[in-house]
Amino acid sequence: MPVKRLVVGCIAAILMVCLAASIFFVGHAQSLPAPTIDRVGFPAGYKDTFHLLYTFDNYQNRQIRKVYGNDAAASVNPGQVFNFPYGSIVLFESYTVQEDSAGEPVLDANGRFIPVNLTTIFVMRKEQGFGTDYKELRNGEWEYVSYRPDGTTAHPPRVPAVAHSAI
Repeated sequence: MPVKRLVVGCIAAILMVCLAASIFFVGHAQSLPAPTIDRVGFPAGYKDTFHLLYTFDNYQNRQIRKVYGNDAAASVNPGQVFNFPYGSIVLFESYTVQEDSAGEPVLDANGRFIPVNLTTIFVMRKEQGFGTDYKELRNGEWEYVSYRPDGTTAHPPRVPAVAHSAI
């Protein structure tokens, strides 16, 4: 379904823009408003229960991004990509890629990057009342957390955090 891939591509692009912007603000994260507790929660078993929505080879930073959504997030129609229902959880995995001796990404038989290591799992969750702690940086009723592959938080709230600092 090309339209669904476009919608998922838009979601992935939004996530990447937000995360890229957040890298700019990492040095200022201590002064930026953010939640002090993790209300997102690591979705253990997500690979068994979430839908793989999109895989994106990011040539700019030589990473693979796999975007997943729970049933609520996956139910969004192509014309309503910015109208996710409460309970939506969108997650994306970030992988390093195999490189050749010149530092260029190695491609598989389908012309795609080859994943090496899962480095970070970024999760965003929409619930009623979420997002208030972000104050002027609020992006609707979403909250964001980055996790390590083992499910521990990569950046606790109020510490320089890619997922919390500028979204």
